[in-house]
This record gives sequence, C-alpha cells and structure tokens, in this order.
Amino acid sequence: MKLNKDGTPRKKGSGRPKGSVSFTSFTLKQLSEQLPEGARIVVSRIWADNLNLAGGDTATVTAQPKIQVATAVAEESSSPISVQEINLDDL
Repeated sequence: MKLNKDGTPRKKGSGRPKGSVSFTSFTLKQLSEQLPEGARIVVSRIWADNLNLAGGDTATVTAQPKIQVATAVAEESSSPISVQEINLDDL
C-alpha cells in the first residue's frame, strides 16, 4: 500500500492507472489526411528541441474556446435544457 507524505494511505485510483499510457502515436500520413495544410500542431517543447526544430510559438493559447454549460431542470417538466455560453476571455 502506498502512503501519502503525511503517512495516510493513498486513495485508490489516484494518479495514472497501471498499464495506461499518456502518449499515442500516429503516422505522418494519418495526420496529413486529417489536418488541413498549414494547421498548427501542438507538440512538446522538449520533443521539438530534440529534433532541433526552431521558430515554434511557445506563447500560451490566447484564444479560449467558448464552453457551453448545460443545466438540467430538477423538476419533471417538458421544458428544454437551458444552455449558457461562457467566453473564457471574459473571466
């Protein structure tokens, strides 16, 4: 049994499960078939450094997508679910 820093038992399921992977691989052909020409692809900075790729944009993402938050009605009614758009730039 693994323990936390304070000596209490670690909660089951915390962290990455054994046997799971964080990365997957695709062929360049698969990517080029799915992405339009000129598409920007996010890669690890360390991976780019290892390939001696220069000129990458290391700035953080500036345009945040809008997120739709659906709220369900607690009562049984025939009213539709309301949707509220949140622009993350306004936060």
